[in-house]
Amino acid sequence: MTELVQSRPQARSGSLAIASVLSAVALTFLFAHALAAYWAFYHLDSGGTGLFLMLFVLPGGLALSVNVVFFIARALVRRGKTVRRGVAVGSLAAAVMFAGLLSLEITRTTAQRSGEGPGAGTLAPYLLHHVR
Repeated sequence: MTELVQSRPQARSGSLAIASVLSAVALTFLFAHALAAYWAFYHLDSGGTGLFLMLFVLPGGLALSVNVVFFIARALVRRGKTVRRGVAVGSLAAAVMFAGLLSLEITRTTAQRSGEGPGAGTLAPYLLHHVR
């Protein structure tokens, strides 16, 4: 009987880790895709952009998002929340982090975008491109 009680936290921890990693992988690929699409739309990419994405953005983003999702989810599970809710809140925190990083990149490259003619510094064409 004591073996069953002791094995439940390990099963919960295992499902927490798997769900955290899967969620972090999806968010990291979404962030890398959004960043690559932004660079390509405004012609900000160069010959090494793909290599930079593969060698730095994907591994760094994955390491960062796995830690954010897992540690927030683990803290919530320890406070009595469900694994599903913990992973959802952790994923939301990682998504906000990636949105912040993307907005920092958009702010950093504002001057480079404005060199493409009138109205090129605005984000409206990029956003409308994704909506259509």
